[in-house]
Amino acid sequence: MPRFSICIASYNDGDYLSDCLSSLFSQDFEDFEVVVANDGSIDATESILMDASVHDRRVVPVMLSENQGTHCARAAAVERARGDYILFLDSDDKLLPGTLTALDERLARTNSDYLHFGMEIVASFAIDAAEVTDMESQANARLHVADRTDILSLAYTLEGGYQLDWRVTQRVFAASTVKRAFESLP
Repeated sequence: MPRFSICIASYNDGDYLSDCLSSLFSQDFEDFEVVVANDGSIDATESILMDASVHDRRVVPVMLSENQGTHCARAAAVERARGDYILFLDSDDKLLPGTLTALDERLARTNSDYLHFGMEIVASFAIDAAEVTDMESQANARLHVADRTDILSLAYTLEGGYQLDWRVTQRVFAASTVKRAFESLP
């Protein structure tokens, strides 16, 4: 059983997925799997994913025949995940070198089943420096919820209004917590 299951929901993200996967394969920590749910993409996502799975046994492709949305794609990835901890990424995310080692060391020291780590947003043609600063402030702000279950509830339930879906990235959850949360979803 791997230490981390990195779960990625991907829909028509072929332009980004290779870079995301490369950032994972260049980590100095190797005890992980990458579970990618291809959410009915009609671009090159499937071929990129299949090629990656042929070249690295840690890649677990999950093919959804039609687009079901990020929530369902993440749930499909979680269902296949075998790791002790689940880390969600989006297809356009990259992990900095050494991230998984740092996360593993912190989890080993604290015996936590929930860990929040920061993110850096890179300006591009679509967003300027001011937007980057605003997005980073919001993404890295402390959440004012009781615990990890509340975060998952706010992200994935109708009652929670799906209001924190994007906030499940840059967090590591004990797999048992995430699996229980997804199993309870309608």
